[in-house]
Amino acid sequence: MLLGIFPVGLAFFAWDLGLKHGNHQILGAGAYAAPLLSTLTLVAAGYGAMTVTIAAACVAITAGALIAARDLLRRPGAAAAATPHLTE
Repeated sequence: MLLGIFPVGLAFFAWDLGLKHGNHQILGAGAYAAPLLSTLTLVAAGYGAMTVTIAAACVAITAGALIAARDLLRRPGAAAAATPHLTE
């Protein structure tokens, strides 16, 4: 019950807030960081070993994030221009 209320519930709340009021392109590209950070945290904490497979997966995740953010990386100010301005 506590897992649903605190970390998972907070994550869903933050995701919903980001989708409603944030830049979808930045949010999507940033979502690639979650599995990368969790894997690197487990390796750093000693619960896993850095293998060639994990290193290749980290490179693939980073490549996916760069592909997802390619429009933001090409044009300066693209993040500000892509932010939806919601009227309520």
